[in-house]
Amino acid sequence: MSDEELTGEKLADEINRAKAVTSVASQIIANGSLVLEARKLADDRMNADTTIPKMLEG
Repeated sequence: MSDEELTGEKLADEINRAKAVTSVASQIIANGSLVLEARKLADDRMNADTTIPKMLEG
């Protein structure tokens, strides 16, 4: 988006590309936040016999 001479279809394509990148980045951040919250919950658990799902094991 740093090219100020983009117009028309090329500009629309670049805007759509930027939206797609933003969407993917937001999802990655949301997934990381979910894993962090799950990890906090697992660390705070009272029952030592509770198992942690494989995807949360680090």
